[in-house]
Amino acid sequence: MIYVNTSSVPLFFISLILSAIWPVQVLAANEELIISLSSDVDITVERFGENGRDRVLLLPSEYGYGTERRNELARGLAANGFEVWQAAMHEAYFQPVGRKSLTMMPVSDVAELIQQSMPQEPQRLFVLSAGRGAALIFMALKEQLVQAKKLDGLAGVLLLHPNFMVSTPQPGRPADYLPVVSEVSVPTFIVQPMDSAKRWYLAELVDQMAEAGTPVYSQLIPKVSDGYQGRPDATDYELKAAKELPQVLARATRILSK
Repeated sequence: MIYVNTSSVPLFFISLILSAIWPVQVLAANEELIISLSSDVDITVERFGENGRDRVLLLPSEYGYGTERRNELARGLAANGFEVWQAAMHEAYFQPVGRKSLTMMPVSDVAELIQQSMPQEPQRLFVLSAGRGAALIFMALKEQLVQAKKLDGLAGVLLLHPNFMVSTPQPGRPADYLPVVSEVSVPTFIVQPMDSAKRWYLAELVDQMAEAGTPVYSQLIPKVSDGYQGRPDATDYELKAAKELPQVLARATRILSK
């Protein structure tokens, strides 16, 4: 069930307060929605952009969306013609951000969230996340496949420096990947920073995903490292690349739609 949040202190007003502190990076959403799940968990979703456009469901990495630059990517995607739903997952489960934070979020809940986020035809849904959020998306899609045998309405997945590794590999050794990498087939576009150790494992990851028949596309972004789209300590070049990221992702959706 989805309804508009009319509580007295929604995230909308919190964003307005933050915008007084960080006037450039933090901008309020158009409105705030509440998605009620069958597990009795309510997920707050900040909506950006206009109804009737292709929708991007934005899920956080294990480190959330950041603070100073929280809404930067969502706003950029909205400016490029998308309706963006930014899900406040850490808040819903009362989890501090951190390396293992996403493991505290039930996969079945995320699967239901994706299902409830599906727009009406002819609009399409793209799911976007970064880091360990990629693994959570694929596990949720596997859950949907078990229940429905298909992923109707999902146009593709957009992943920023995805992390499907079981653990950090030893130098010179191949990585071990979570089994779900080769168990779900969905059109996928990977944006991989070049100043990242995961850059050297990108070909391995693509090969693993191909085992499931996944159409995979990727783009390397030079002179940036993981999390450049939201890190408070981003370099000037990373800030410039982050401003260009919505255009990169818009092109990615066109590729996935072919």
